[in-house]
Amino acid sequence: CGRWGGDDFLLILPGVSLTRAATLAEKLQKRVKRLKVPWEGRQIAVTMSVGYAASVPGAGADTLIRLTDGGLLAAKSAGGGGIATVQ
Repeated sequence: CGRWGGDDFLLILPGVSLTRAATLAEKLQKRVKRLKVPWEGRQIAVTMSVGYAASVPGAGADTLIRLTDGGLLAAKSAGGGGIATVQ
């Protein structure tokens, strides 16, 4: 897991199926939604958009990242705070 850029983070899950990745994304998103960040006497809600993909046999890391980014863009375009995959 690491920061990919801006407010994007990359989590690599070797040997994890798309189904399991979706389950993990949902669990992580629920935990993030429960976070409240104190700021100037208020509690700020936190949201998270998730894009995920499975590696394509014979394709490189660039392809996997492009697919994952497509899912992230789809989740953000749907209003944010969602989960999407591109296959």
